[in-house]
Parts: sequence; structure tokens; C-alpha cells
Amino acid sequence: MNIKDKIRSIILSRTKHKKKRMTGIELESILHTSHNKRLPVNKGVDFAAVDLLKILNKNNSDNGIYSLEPGGQLEWSSPPFNDLNNLQKAVQDHYYLLDRILLDHKLKLIDYGLEPIYTPEEVDLINQKKYQLMDSNMTRNGKMGKWMMRNTASIQVNLDTIDARDMEEMVFVADCIHPVASYLFANCPYKENKQ
Repeated sequence: MNIKDKIRSIILSRTKHKKKRMTGIELESILHTSHNKRLPVNKGVDFAAVDLLKILNKNNSDNGIYSLEPGGQLEWSSPPFNDLNNLQKAVQDHYYLLDRILLDHKLKLIDYGLEPIYTPEEVDLINQKKYQLMDSNMTRNGKMGKWMMRNTASIQVNLDTIDARDMEEMVFVADCIHPVASYLFANCPYKENKQ
């Protein structure tokens, strides 16, 4: 079996029955302090993203999982749902908890997919070996990898598939609507504090 067939068989080994299809979402957010500084990622003197992470995971009532991206961006991964109304309720519960904790700690959620003020060099990388290795590799292979790791936030939708044809149709539709979705949601009027 060649590598293409191996990959295909691994992907298709995770298909679901039509009635058991689930949907999830991952929401990433860039956070700033009340002084418009980027929330530091690593533990230090000031409140940091790792401190926020502990508070969120302690108080989330099994409503998904919180984690950090390499530059300290907060990521919330919803539980999987077979009903979009339940997913919407989970998203609302996530924002209710997040807003409450951000208010308590005088933090601001930046509503852009790109860090509007700071360059990657001004944003610390989370203190984990895998990100250190990724960072050094990206430095050797282009200019935008550091931006992606430290200075972007995205929304990701996770969809179960029922078979190969279903997966092909989903990928085709996603590819078709990608330019429209990018136009509508990838808006960031600022970069490095310039318009």
C-alpha cells in the first residue's frame, strides 16, 4: 500500500454513521491587557495567559477544553454536538465565562484574526519544546511562520463524515466558500499599529 492509500485509509477509518455525525468548533482569541499590551504567555510577575488558562479550565463546567496557541492566543475547543442549537448554546456559555473572567482581570479580547499592534518579535513564545522547534524551523523556511504562530487567531469547524463521497463533497463546498468566508471574516484593518 502506498503512502496516499495509507493516509486515505486512516482518514476514512474515523467515519461516523449518519445519525451519529457530530460538529465542533475551535475559537481562538488574541488578548491584551487594559494598557493595550499583549497578554504575556508565560508565568511571570504579571498575570499571564497560563494563569488565565488555569482559571478557565477550572470553571468551564465540562464545556469543552481551553488551551494556548504558541503566542499565548487562547483557544476554546467545544465538545462535539449532533445538534447545532446545542453547539450555539456551548458557544454562548464559553463567551459568558470568558467575558466574566476577562472583566475580573481587566483584559480585552481583540476581535481580529491578526494581532493589530505587535510584531512576532515582540510576542513571547510559549515555553514548550515543540514550539521552540517549530519556531526555529519556520525561521529557516520563510517569513510568515512566526506571524502564524504568535500573531493570528482563527475559527475552525470540525465536521464528522460518513463516507468518502461525503468527505469529498464537504471539501469541495468548503473550497468553494473559502474566498467568501475569508472576505467576510478575515478582516483586520491594522498590522504593526498601522492601517
